[in-house]
Amino acid sequence: MVILGFGAIGSGVLPLLFRHIDMKPGQLIVLSDQYNQKQRDHAAAYGVELHTAKLTKNDYKPYLEKYLSSGDFLINLSVDVSSCALIEFCQHNNVLYMDTCNEPWAGGYSDPNVSAAERTNYAFREEALEFRKAFKKDGPTALITHGANPGLVSHFVKAALLNIAKDTNTAISYPKSQAEWANLAEQLGIKTIHIAERDTQASASVVKHDQVHTHAHTLDLTRFGMSNPTLADGRTNSPTHRMPCLIFFSLCRSSSTPGRSRATSRRASSPPSSDGEPTRSTGPTMERRTTADGQKRHDTQTTATHTHAASFPAPSSHPPPPPC
Repeated sequence: MVILGFGAIGSGVLPLLFRHIDMKPGQLIVLSDQYNQKQRDHAAAYGVELHTAKLTKNDYKPYLEKYLSSGDFLINLSVDVSSCALIEFCQHNNVLYMDTCNEPWAGGYSDPNVSAAERTNYAFREEALEFRKAFKKDGPTALITHGANPGLVSHFVKAALLNIAKDTNTAISYPKSQAEWANLAEQLGIKTIHIAERDTQASASVVKHDQVHTHAHTLDLTRFGMSNPTLADGRTNSPTHRMPCLIFFSLCRSSSTPGRSRATSRRASSPPSSDGEPTRSTGPTMERRTTADGQKRHDTQTTATHTHAASFPAPSSHPPPPPC
């Protein structure tokens, strides 16, 4: 078994593999482009070998061929390594495969030579699904985009529900569908399930609920900065050819200014002024659009960091939404 990438998820998965799978340290290696001392100590505690290699578009195969052979299992927890390239390799070499998200090669999210539509997560997923047509049906399994959140956390939630039922002596039958899991949560009186990502930050002050114009989150700063440039995509299942009545826009740039408490970022955006120029504000703008007949139709929210003033067309250029 090979774990590709050894960040927060890779480090967390390592002990779980030995807890739930009957395997020896010599059956597992970790492959990543860099390690810090804490990661080295963590791997050493389980007797796992760390190998250093940076996989790129032009020279990834030699590394995979060195550490993987028929019947092996590749767990891809890396970034900036093409998931499709790894899947293709595994299919040709009879290697089982699983990843947390569908990644392009480095720069794939921001390549100006590729259309915006082709750089969305939706497009990358569709590209991976097309592989089902290229390979034989009885080939090695590839479980794609089974991320941490959403993904792995779903298993944690299910385990937690079963544990709560056991601890409260609640008689249940094992759920076999989404509806049955939801019914179990209702039966146990679960009101809210909160899942927090790994947080590398230390807050210098407590952010209160009534502290306006401040956005606080528990997402790791590095991941927050990497996720925000990713293009968003939306779709609707409506059979009609008109736009849906409710549209939500969120334009955001990350801010990693040193000293900001709990990754707070002041968001600034507002509709253009009367002369057509964008104006600046210090907080989020929630705009309630009202059509000519006086009925309130939908909300739009536009956000950006305090260093960025978003440019939006004049309000008059936005036609009212169609009737619902």
